[in-house]
Amino acid sequence: MEEQGKTERIEEIFAAHREKSDRANQEAIVEMLRQLQDEQGYLTAELQERAASAAGVKVTVIQVLVRMYPTLKAAPYQHEIILCTGKSCMDRGAQGTLAYLKKRLKIQKSGLSQDKKIFLRTRCCLKHCQTGPNVFIDGKLYTGKTGEELLEIIRAL
Repeated sequence: MEEQGKTERIEEIFAAHREKSDRANQEAIVEMLRQLQDEQGYLTAELQERAASAAGVKVTVIQVLVRMYPTLKAAPYQHEIILCTGKSCMDRGAQGTLAYLKKRLKIQKSGLSQDKKIFLRTRCCLKHCQTGPNVFIDGKLYTGKTGEELLEIIRAL
């Protein structure tokens, strides 16, 4: 019964969005994606394809928006790690930290860990250049930590 209610709410979101005059507008699409995520927990490939159809845009537009907005997620991961790859952080060892975390967390090409619990991505600059390497773990900034120290923080979550 719960699953049927969720399915009905998702259908209502799509129907409401199709009727909007600004359905291809980025803000309107992002709002639809947030509503879908609230129902499903994350934006599956199928939901992204259906969202593209409802908005009248290519699925690649939806995929870009999902990557662009940190609150939108395409997988049911529990923790997000964002590692800075800007010049200052790279000079302070970010490349080694990234390689270490990828190996130890078994990060796949998609950025998801093998167990799908952790999503690792990079960003060119996190705007804390004097304290690198910089990493956000679930929105909290960690500076100057080694890969080993970061792994301990992640395991404690």
